[in-house]
Amino acid sequence: MISPRALTIAAVAFVSATAGILSLAPDDSGGPKPARVITVWSHAGPGPESSVLRAQVAKFNRSRSGIRVDIAFPTADKEKNYNERVVAAAANHRLPDLVDIEDPFISGHVRRNKLAPLEQLLPPSLQADLLPGIGDRGISDGHLYAVGAYGSTVLLYANKARLDAAHVHYPSRPGQSWTAAEFDAALRTLAEHDKDGHVLDLGRSNGDGEWLTFAFSPMVWSAGGDLIDRHGEPTAVGAIDRREVARAMEHIQEWKPFVELTDTSSFTQGTTALSWNGQWQYPSFSKVLGGNLVVLPLPDFGAGSRTSSGTWSWGISRASGNKDAAAEFLAFLMEDEQLLETSRATGGIPGTTTALEKSTTYGPGGPLNLLTRQLDGLCGEEDLITSDCTGVTRPASPSYASVTKAFRKAFASIWAGEAPPESLHRAAKEIDAGIEAGNAAH
Repeated sequence: MISPRALTIAAVAFVSATAGILSLAPDDSGGPKPARVITVWSHAGPGPESSVLRAQVAKFNRSRSGIRVDIAFPTADKEKNYNERVVAAAANHRLPDLVDIEDPFISGHVRRNKLAPLEQLLPPSLQADLLPGIGDRGISDGHLYAVGAYGSTVLLYANKARLDAAHVHYPSRPGQSWTAAEFDAALRTLAEHDKDGHVLDLGRSNGDGEWLTFAFSPMVWSAGGDLIDRHGEPTAVGAIDRREVARAMEHIQEWKPFVELTDTSSFTQGTTALSWNGQWQYPSFSKVLGGNLVVLPLPDFGAGSRTSSGTWSWGISRASGNKDAAAEFLAFLMEDEQLLETSRATGGIPGTTTALEKSTTYGPGGPLNLLTRQLDGLCGEEDLITSDCTGVTRPASPSYASVTKAFRKAFASIWAGEAPPESLHRAAKEIDAGIEAGNAAH
């Protein structure tokens, strides 16, 4: 069973807040009441996840006469990334009825009074069935504000044929991972057997937004640091800029000669042997590589292998006039049938106990049971990040937007060649300034 705060997320919902809600009164002819329209925004871009979600919306609309879901996918707008659009919509009082929120941002929206508590809106049976971690990640100030349909994490994919051809040994038992030095050595050996030496994909197809924090904060945790000190007064100084973290981030610069920078499909094309990527790539990777696909934990940078645990979570706008209808659609999305469809499309861990029990992917012996085991050791909120942890949540701070922005800037500077201690110390000061500004504003 996955432990609290282990996985969560899900995805579906955002809205055109300008869309009107049809009148509930009978029309002049005495005919039936028109359907209420609920607006939804989803982070999903073009691909299997949005296709499944569109089909689920159509199924829901066919099954209900009094509610119609109108869904939008704002990722098509390249001017802002999705998280920035949600933050801007909240600030301008233009959130949809149901909105898809990446879990570290939930507490900020709660602090600004933008989300409705869900305890009285969702069936008690659904709330009881949420996998630990899905419910916990949507809890803020003692109330449930969001739930997710699947859990997300980061892992290392490997092409077994390429590793075997280069005689590279890799972890094969539960709980095993490469050390940072072993991972570096594997890159060098693989490069010796590669035409251009570019043997590592760092998930560039996921963009340079929140992916950078989700993907590479595990290096910080694995080195014994954190994005902020979550226990006591939140501060980044002394957490993200520790000497051990700087040493871990030096590896990024050492990897650069081995990284494929232009071809985002290099792993499925077989031109790179390793891919540092999200679980959402599993469906497409396994389809192409079949039995040659190996799933590994991320390397250990000194304090044990770590991975990110996150979700996209559904929240209902506090300003919505359709809270009950939005909750009905959300409950529909959390039914086993819908969750398993979403899991197959995203590679994510299904968000309820009953759906997980029916999954052939995540149960004992399943190809992604590694992720279930990894996220069993989840920590990052009330719990200290100890040697027993594997999955770690990003800090659920109201100032998280400042945290992730500073980390991404530091990562870019380190990648460009700046000394990690300088980049990380500057990030720590920027994060603390953001926390102080957020506290002053409230």
